[in-house]
Amino acid sequence: MMSEKKSRNQQSPLNEPGTFWENVLKRTATALAHGDLQPLPTHCEYLAHEGIEFMVHVLDSLARKSEEKKIRARLSTAETKQRDPFLPYEEALFVGHILPSHIALLNKYNVVNNHTLIVTQAFEEQTDLLNQTDFLAIWLCLSDHEGLGFYNGGVLAGASQSHKHMQYVPIPLDPWRSQPVPFQKLFSAAASGAGNDRVPGFPFLHRFVYHGFEKSGDVQHVSQGLLLLYQRMLLECGMARHDLETGRQLFPYNLLLTREWMLVVPRRAELFQTISLNSLAFVGSLFVMNEQERDLLRRHGPLTALQSVTFPSR
Repeated sequence: MMSEKKSRNQQSPLNEPGTFWENVLKRTATALAHGDLQPLPTHCEYLAHEGIEFMVHVLDSLARKSEEKKIRARLSTAETKQRDPFLPYEEALFVGHILPSHIALLNKYNVVNNHTLIVTQAFEEQTDLLNQTDFLAIWLCLSDHEGLGFYNGGVLAGASQSHKHMQYVPIPLDPWRSQPVPFQKLFSAAASGAGNDRVPGFPFLHRFVYHGFEKSGDVQHVSQGLLLLYQRMLLECGMARHDLETGRQLFPYNLLLTREWMLVVPRRAELFQTISLNSLAFVGSLFVMNEQERDLLRRHGPLTALQSVTFPSR
């Protein structure tokens, strides 16, 4: 085991073109074959609310009896405070080093295939603001293979671990549909409005921007530009400049990032009744434990769920 760990940790870093996605696929195949990766079996349904389509992952009934209690326990903040799963990390889930400061790990209990965690090597708090190195790490992944990067800034934003980590999922989220994310039409509509920093149809506080960095080959320039945009968006959402200087967030929030755009959504609650909502909810992808929670979304409307955990728009 020691020799295996040493060889993994000495492999070429994932910042070389083509290496991130190649290693994610290889590690996923091995982890699945050995039972180290435990995907949550779900089926996907679509719900529309006020003309907006949402994708809802419903935990399969055959798996529910054995899995639901385990999943709720993993999402419990009381449990996650007891142990840092990234120090040490599970060797079988290790994809590689992105930077000296960040590693890539497979998400052991994934809903989306090839869901990867971008974790700081040394412990940092999940409530620490993102820095340029964090943006450099996630951009190296996004530039290697098109995907969605996101960050759950604190427990009320859906974070289940206190050790700082961004997340990556490949897009499209639904491989049977051509659009990258369910809300793609809304984001495209936002792009058509000159200087518009809001998403039409979002009745809650947020900031959105098409950043224009997808064609840049200078990753340092991109990471610096993304950091400045992120800080500006937080300020516009109500965070104080003093908080930017201290590096600690004033309020929980979700951040989502692709090669084309970035979205920030401040949060005031984690749950809509019993349903936990993280960053993916704000591109239209939700996860529920059972048909009762699915029916709850049908009755109230998934857009109502998003409004209930956010602040009124201004």
